[in-house]
Formats: sequence, C-alpha cells, structure tokens
Amino acid sequence: MSVLRGSIPCSLLALLFCIAPARLLAQNTTSRSPHCFSIHVRLNGKPIEGPQAITLKTKQGEDTVSLDGGCFTAPAALFADKAVDVFFTVPGNKIYLAAISPSFFTSPWDIDLEDKKIRQ
Repeated sequence: MSVLRGSIPCSLLALLFCIAPARLLAQNTTSRSPHCFSIHVRLNGKPIEGPQAITLKTKQGEDTVSLDGGCFTAPAALFADKAVDVFFTVPGNKIYLAAISPSFFTSPWDIDLEDKKIRQ
C-alpha cells in the first residue's frame, strides 16, 4: 500500500512538470506579440480567403500591415488613438471598417459578409 500511495504523488508531480513548460511556452508566444490579430472572413456563411494586407488609418497617418505567420501585428503607436479606420480586400470585395477601437487589435476577428445576389 505504501508503494501505491508514493507513486500517485510522484505521478502528479511528473504531470505538473509536463504541463508547466507548455504553459510557459504559450505565455511566451503571447507576450512576444501582444498586438497580433487575425481576420477570418465568410461570404454567405462559407469561408473565403482573408486579406493578405490591411491598411490602418488614424488622424496621425496611415500604415499598411502584411499578414505574417497568420497574424497582423498592429503598430504600438496605433493604441494611442481612440479610433482606427481599417481597409482591406478579399476576393471580389473591398472592405472599409470605420472608427474601430484599438482594443480590437489584440484578438481574432470573424467577419461575415452577405451578398444577397448570390443564391445558396
């Protein structure tokens, strides 16, 4: 019995050592680029190719950001503004989003477009 009791805490300790590095790695990736976000687009409910570059326009100027590793990295200066206009294209569509809060540039976007001329 004492062998069984001793092996359970050891197994739990080994499990913690396996989980802890994975969490640290995930935290390290997140902290590396805190202003990273992705854009997923659907047209009439079906996924389409998302933008490869976006233009971010503020009162101070305009920046074009390219997709890098599935992620757009917003310039840090962008977070000083209250609102940002976003421009990008997807197949067959030019998208303009006005007055977006900079807080949205830290997590993924899901954009649903609807074309009523296309029948499903």
